[in-house]
Amino acid sequence: WVPPSRNWIQCAAGCLNVEGRLGDEAADLLVEAAHAGVEWPDSHGHLPEVVCLAVAPLLPTAIGRPSSQLASRALRVTIEALEPMLPAIVSALMAGHADARNLLQALVLLAEEDVRSAARFFDRLAAYLSKLEARQLVVVEFQEIFQRSVNALQQEAARDATDLCIAASRGLGIKGVVQILCGMPESSGRTRALGAVLPRKPVGDSSCPVEGWIWSQLERCSQSPGTPEAALLRHAGHWLVCHSSLLSSSITALVQSRSDEAVYSICVDVGEAAASCVPLLVAAALGRPLLSTAAVLAAQGLEADEFASALDILVGGCILS
Repeated sequence: WVPPSRNWIQCAAGCLNVEGRLGDEAADLLVEAAHAGVEWPDSHGHLPEVVCLAVAPLLPTAIGRPSSQLASRALRVTIEALEPMLPAIVSALMAGHADARNLLQALVLLAEEDVRSAARFFDRLAAYLSKLEARQLVVVEFQEIFQRSVNALQQEAARDATDLCIAASRGLGIKGVVQILCGMPESSGRTRALGAVLPRKPVGDSSCPVEGWIWSQLERCSQSPGTPEAALLRHAGHWLVCHSSLLSSSITALVQSRSDEAVYSICVDVGEAAASCVPLLVAAALGRPLLSTAAVLAAQGLEADEFASALDILVGGCILS
């Protein structure tokens, strides 16, 4: 593989603004050049920096042209070139270099143009900063990234947007992102984001305002769950098991709204604690295999004869269907 010259890289960067196949191929080749610097650092280690220097000046133009091919291409190529340069970027941030800060802010502003690439970069940045115990270095940028991830989740429950949300939470800490969510207006994006960053289980501190707010959101979602609410409740099994009445009402509402995947996920987490919901699950299980499995998991909390009776009904329903 022959490394491209600096002039070639500069020309390819200029082609990112071209519509159609030529611009796409230029982006792919620039990414390939940046990767070569990682694969062969001794001979091609300079290439990521060369690519970054050629493409980064396009970012201000891309910011002024959102949803354009230039914006998504420039963001993708810059991130691919920056990843092997993370130590140098963080060192520059620590030294207070304005160019490093401006570059990071440009990536934040363009994050929604290529959510997948942005999620990967900011996740690795958060991991590197955590290793150095220097997450406070880019708190403002991570806050902005988190808000943008919530906006992306508002459009649709995209996997990439969820990953961006999780990356921001690693940069800010769970408590930090939940505090941001507390201050945001109610929306499907906020509900999905809470599901993505929900702590595994409550601490049990009733005086904690963050924990109290989470409980209020779980109660709200259990009343009339749509798709965003079901996405939150499916991650909340270890919370619901601490509140038996809320567990029962959540499962009942999810069964009625046919959110079977959420019911199954909850029952995997809580197991026999959902025993009181077995009659409902068994009655609704015909033709809904996830509910059948959820019923078996929950029925483990019943007496032997009750468990056998529930199993007989489920088996009969499977035969009929």
